[in-house]
Amino acid sequence: MKNYVQEGKTIRITVGSGITAGDPVLVGELPGVAVTDYDAADGKAEVMTEGVFNLTVKGAGGAIVLGEIVYYDGGDINDDSTNGTKFGKALTAVGSGASPTVPVLLVQ
Repeated sequence: MKNYVQEGKTIRITVGSGITAGDPVLVGELPGVAVTDYDAADGKAEVMTEGVFNLTVKGAGGAIVLGEIVYYDGGDINDDSTNGTKFGKALTAVGSGASPTVPVLLVQ
């Protein structure tokens, strides 16, 4: 097909200068996780836009439940629906407490 560009699971896009591999990334409303560090030469990084990633999720004073939507807010992933942009869904339940690492399924 002559108009095919790429599969789109991993894309090279402009990101912030502090991004390192493994960081959650949000460009507009496109969630992803950096595969490579920020490249100062072109201001971009490779970012995966599909899959499940272990990410630190900050609970908003309560537990995180299986299937709960998590949000990106200023570099943090949290479960507070009043701030941030929808990022993914938690794939495990975690009791209330400190910021746990949770498998997160990216959502488009």
